[in-house]
Amino acid sequence: MDGTLLSVRRNGVEKEPVYLALGIKFDGSREILG
Repeated sequence: MDGTLLSVRRNGVEKEPVYLALGIKFDGSREILG
């Protein structure tokens, strides 16, 4: 699980966290799970 902050415009500019679930396949490539 990883998180990053994105700038979102709601009543001004705010930073909101976005969480990503990442999976790694057997061949080493990454895939976003949700």
